[in-house]
Amino acid sequence: MLKEIRGQVLVWIVAVALASMLVLEAKAQATSANELFSKCQAVTNPYSGAVQDTAAILERGVHVGECVGMLWAVFDLGNLVTDANTMERTLHFCAPTGVAYTSMQLAMIFENYARQHPERLSYPAAWVINEAMIKAFPCDMNRK
Repeated sequence: MLKEIRGQVLVWIVAVALASMLVLEAKAQATSANELFSKCQAVTNPYSGAVQDTAAILERGVHVGECVGMLWAVFDLGNLVTDANTMERTLHFCAPTGVAYTSMQLAMIFENYARQHPERLSYPAAWVINEAMIKAFPCDMNRK
């Protein structure tokens, strides 16, 4: 049993590593929140469905990479960019500093928001991620 689990973990590690090296075709239009929500399922529910073949494992790894990449891009940008005059956060969310967030946590924040606001799923994913972060990490007078 332990050997089987190690084998599955190794397959996932290899799949994610290979997927991260793939050059993804550029899209002319932004990824919708609905598309990203679907891809983030590979992060928050990694054991759903029996993945048997290499192509499916690689595709799942690509989905993980797309989800995690978009989440961290918006999260990091929101924490780094401030208005030069007011020093307020440009993306209007204020995650506490000194906390080591995980990709799973960010994916769950996004997915929970998406489930609560299905009317927003047709919007660009980056926009909806930002809305989810604003709800999860509101700025107050003491944190900017």
